Amino acid sequence: MLNIYYGAETTDKERFIFKNIKGRTLLLVPDQFSLQAERDAFFYLEKDCLMDLRIVDFNALGHKVVSEAGGRRPQLIDKYGSQMLLTKVLGQVDKELTVYRGLSWKSSFIDRIYGVISDMKRYGVGPNELAETIEKLDDNTYLKYKLTDINKIYDKYQQLIEGKYLDAEDYILFYGEKILNSPMVSESEVWIYGFDTFTPKNLLIIERLIKASQKVNIVMTYEEDNEIFDLTRHVMDKLIKTAEDINEEVTVSKIDEEDKKSVWACIGGTDECCADGGTEEPVTLVAASNQYAEAERAAAYISCLVRDHGYKYGDIVVVCNDMEGRGSILRRTFTRWGIPLFIDKKRTVMHHPAVSCLLAVMEIVSKGYRTDSVMRMIKSGLMGFSADETDSLENYVNSFKIKGTGWKKEFTRTGDKYTPEDLSMLNSLRETIVETVEKAGESIGKYNTAAEKTKGLYRFLDSEFNMPERIEKLIARQEAAGFAEGAAETGQSWSVICSILDQIVEILGEEKVSNEELLKLMTIGMERVEIGLVPTSSDRVIMGTLQRTRLSRVKVLLIAGANAGVLPMEAGEEGLISDREKAVLEELDMELSKRDVVSRREETLAIHRT
Repeated sequence: MLNIYYGAETTDKERFIFKNIKGRTLLLVPDQFSLQAERDAFFYLEKDCLMDLRIVDFNALGHKVVSEAGGRRPQLIDKYGSQMLLTKVLGQVDKELTVYRGLSWKSSFIDRIYGVISDMKRYGVGPNELAETIEKLDDNTYLKYKLTDINKIYDKYQQLIEGKYLDAEDYILFYGEKILNSPMVSESEVWIYGFDTFTPKNLLIIERLIKASQKVNIVMTYEEDNEIFDLTRHVMDKLIKTAEDINEEVTVSKIDEEDKKSVWACIGGTDECCADGGTEEPVTLVAASNQYAEAERAAAYISCLVRDHGYKYGDIVVVCNDMEGRGSILRRTFTRWGIPLFIDKKRTVMHHPAVSCLLAVMEIVSKGYRTDSVMRMIKSGLMGFSADETDSLENYVNSFKIKGTGWKKEFTRTGDKYTPEDLSMLNSLRETIVETVEKAGESIGKYNTAAEKTKGLYRFLDSEFNMPERIEKLIARQEAAGFAEGAAETGQSWSVICSILDQIVEILGEEKVSNEELLKLMTIGMERVEIGLVPTSSDRVIMGTLQRTRLSRVKVLLIAGANAGVLPMEAGEEGLISDREKAVLEELDMELSKRDVVSRREETLAIHRT
């Protein structure tokens, strides 16, 4: 059975959900919303622990179902493994391509081709279906040439993973079948909340949940006769059709629940808005001369709220769609004002000390002792050199132009400012560097397979270089210096490195590769890895974008950059297939996600929610 509940944004849907949860329950939410959903559960249920309630996203649901089922399963490769595999595919088919020839080592192209293939898989378009669509296109059109290239890459990619690996999209189909026999699902009632849209494969999982569970309840934000919610209405119609196609009963009900306390109630004159019972206007528009003045005003306002009105930093959220520009200015300004800030975004790992050190060592092994690579290795903080030693070594190297094999030779030049004691210290550092690199080179080898190189590299990092221990010491130093978020990021470095190395072994295995090719694969994998963090303290201002940051029981909301082109955000760069080209394909019965159209609608809904 499927129950669809809907209510306006002001409706307290969270209270409705947790008031109606009974017995064993699965609460399915977007991945970035799981922490907030857990907080909501403790708040509304007024319990110290959650016994019968499991809060999961689609990926976590899959892992639980598969773990419960047991048995043999194909090797799972994640997004980063898929991109490394695509790098291999592009190297094999590059000469057969017309439009995309010569782009096999461009990480931006690999990211885009991965996006196209993932999109096609989500919508059930395989290489055969794509080939049939290509046949229907007019000859000598640019779209036909593009799709022909994409299909060559897609077909080769599928051949390589067939029966051996499961990528992220195929994994959904894999665990979707196991849901039907899952005791965890069959014994539970399912609630789904926090989504604006569902992909076709998400709908497939919901269909399986409807079949297997006690019942499925989906809660949507929707207002009748409001064009803003056309997307939601379309999604609700798809959900209804999904249930009806499998002959399941469907009900659609409006939520009868009190409205949340909000600024709109304040504007209507029905509520007080200020923590101290004052009469300050609930919505304030602030004009600033530039982004720096805007950040200063925001910092001053937050400080005033905390100092004079009894607010906590954790009561305050800053929404900023321009995280790269305004976001960095706000971060620096808040730091200067002493405002603790958590930035709610995915973080790349390329700047992590352990990753930077590893790639620098690999560069030296494969390309020789380039000074910039050596200095990156030293400045990673994992070599155990003090700041003074690092500065002294860098100054000496720059003064006497040390490069290449010069690093392997004893430093003898003193100039007019280096004493014999200085040279002794610098040579000791140099020897440590050379010894580390040479050991790494010996472990990796030169003319061997990818698996042998990768396993040798792992043995060196784990046993000889003792990277896990060095990372722990670095984390302790970061925590002592007050860099809690940096320490949390560093703490994930070793698992990221091991994951990438494992997938290289799985993907390339017994193929012979050069050290430079291995470096390129590792770099491509690391460049695309993104990790998420949770706030290290509850009393921090949270800053994020409209669509990522989920708001619940927020007392103060600041919106930075409410300017044209930022709110709502202008459409980003199109993928390999534009929305106009997708419209052409739709006429030929091949549906793909219209990313820009959906993103604009989702952002409109996010603005309305906020």
